[in-house]
Amino acid sequence: MIVRNATVNDARRIAEIKVAGWRAAYCGVMPDAVLDELSVEEQTGKWCRRISDHPGRVLVADTNGAVNGYVSAAASRDEDPPNPTVGEIYALYVFPDDWRHGVGSALMAAALGVLRRQGFTLATLWVLADNVSAIRFYQARGFQPDGRSKLENWGDASLREIALARVL
Repeated sequence: MIVRNATVNDARRIAEIKVAGWRAAYCGVMPDAVLDELSVEEQTGKWCRRISDHPGRVLVADTNGAVNGYVSAAASRDEDPPNPTVGEIYALYVFPDDWRHGVGSALMAAALGVLRRQGFTLATLWVLADNVSAIRFYQARGFQPDGRSKLENWGDASLREIALARVL
């Protein structure tokens, strides 16, 4: 497996991973209607634009030519004004069949390396408070709750997200 910069040719596979990952990870946490409405086609367009507009911000795990996970990271979106020392992991998803096979760990290590090279000294991320598996994954990689939380509306539900942070 290698971790490399995503290209627009990876957008459809990234969209498939996001849809499958959300449906597997958030089943019973997020409203079924939200998960049912996820569209690979819609997500493909969004990822094409993100990859084109922000080269180097999205990395993929590539195993023998097959993409099985992705991570997106850059400057934190939380600070107002922006804090130039804080980077953020925007998203990290692995195709469910590849969970617990080291793909997520490789992606996280690569993303943290990118943030370090860009000069950030702290990495943050947001995770659903009910996503215990993801919280454990992040904590095993040095992330800890930083005390911030927020409510996000997903369909008919308001779900709490918590912020995790770690020194780079």
